[in-house]
Amino acid sequence: MDKRNIGPEILESIRAIKRGECKSYTMELPDPKATRERLNLGHSAFAALFGISASTLEDWEERQHKPSGAAISLLLVAAKRPDVLLDVLKEAPIG
Repeated sequence: MDKRNIGPEILESIRAIKRGECKSYTMELPDPKATRERLNLGHSAFAALFGISASTLEDWEERQHKPSGAAISLLLVAAKRPDVLLDVLKEAPIG
């Protein structure tokens, strides 16, 4: 098995970025409050899914703080596929 030398690949990627040849993607953060309400969950149950306090969730809902990267990913799942999150709750009920 040949070892891969990623150094030149990284350099070429940097050059492509400088030339403006790379696409960038941005995703809009789902509204935590609307997502929570769509799942018909209270603050404490929804916050528990993320391992955060209800007050932190309220900060997200009021746009005072932004969720972490992992929490954003979970919010995206909750917003796009609420059934997945509800299945998790059925299998491992929270508090």
